[in-house]
Amino acid sequence: MIRMTHHQAKLHERAVACGRKHRGAEAALVLALQEVEGTCLYRLLDCPSLFSYAVRELGLTDSVAGMSIAVARKAATVPSLQRAISDGSMSVSLASRIVSCLSLENAEEVIAFALSHTCREADEECARRNPKRDARDRAKPTGNGRVELTATVSRETYEKIQRCRHWRPRPGANRDSNRHWRRRPRRTCRGATPCARRHGQTPRPIGARRKRLRRRNPVRTGINKLENGCL
Repeated sequence: MIRMTHHQAKLHERAVACGRKHRGAEAALVLALQEVEGTCLYRLLDCPSLFSYAVRELGLTDSVAGMSIAVARKAATVPSLQRAISDGSMSVSLASRIVSCLSLENAEEVIAFALSHTCREADEECARRNPKRDARDRAKPTGNGRVELTATVSRETYEKIQRCRHWRPRPGANRDSNRHWRRRPRRTCRGATPCARRHGQTPRPIGARRKRLRRRNPVRTGINKLENGCL
């Protein structure tokens, strides 16, 4: 068990309480939006739509308003989603990822999958159940000589792009040359080639420094022999 100080324990308890209050506030907001739309209350306040009411009167951002309204409308027709949001087991942000493929027939299965997997896996499962038409490829200039590309590729191509994103060349390598982008086999020791073994050379591990031979000065060698009486 992780040991925490008294201050750290109190801070953790406060953070957990805030998270629970946030889930409760999300569930209450979904219920309130359902009632507002059912009674058409937003029209009395001169709001043309429920989205306009959520942004102008409730002070929500466009993304939060759209996400909450989509979940509220789907939860009104799918009781399983309503229960999952009310008891706090599913957040509104997670529910918004599966509303496009949710129905009365597959509600229990899809909700259980979303609660037991990551958000990315939930998106993949929802896309598999409700495949969309490929969007049109677009190129949008963003300034500073850059262009934003929006394209639809296959899963295999996407995995290759992800591998290239995490790959880094060697420091100082010339990126314009193809030979620096090839992965070369790494030898475990130097001198372990067939030619070296044929001549009886001993393999030298990588990292071992080669013994440098000291060049002798013939003049100094003769002087030392004279001093030692060798000549």
